[in-house]
Amino acid sequence: MSTVAMNELWAYLKSLSLSAGNKAWLAERLIESSRADKLAETDEFACFSGSWGEDMPVNEYAESLRSAHVDEARAVETW
Repeated sequence: MSTVAMNELWAYLKSLSLSAGNKAWLAERLIESSRADKLAETDEFACFSGSWGEDMPVNEYAESLRSAHVDEARAVETW
């Protein structure tokens, strides 16, 4: 968001005549959001979230992993 847009947002928020409770609520939500964003940026395992095999059954996905690089792989016993 650009500086101009941030200033416009700030002017809009100031024009709302929020109560102290509303300001505290808004501040808490902004801080929570900021912490979540920072956590996502620093979570080195965040890129591994989700299902690697999508809708593929587990056994089929395991077999595809075993057969992907046959020339480079060592022998692995099946389950």
